[in-house]
Amino acid sequence: MEALANISLEWFRILAWALAIFFGVLVSLLVFFISDYKKYWDIIAASMMGLLSASFVFLLSNLAIAFYILANVTSPRWSVGKDPLMSPTEIQ
Repeated sequence: MEALANISLEWFRILAWALAIFFGVLVSLLVFFISDYKKYWDIIAASMMGLLSASFVFLLSNLAIAFYILANVTSPRWSVGKDPLMSPTEIQ
């Protein structure tokens, strides 16, 4: 996990979107070129499979990022330590 030690939260957001777009386009192209007939509904089926796979990859990548952040919650990259500390009010 040392490879992820210098990645900020903004880069994790970009990574999740990039993975989703990449796999969505890849699955769309694979489904379209593997199908025997190049009809109108094959294009629709390929785009729907691409959207479904992109949604699934986006869900899984965000879940993996959330687990990574929770496993390393004490890292100074997250909001731990940046938020002002709350102090209790005095009761008189």
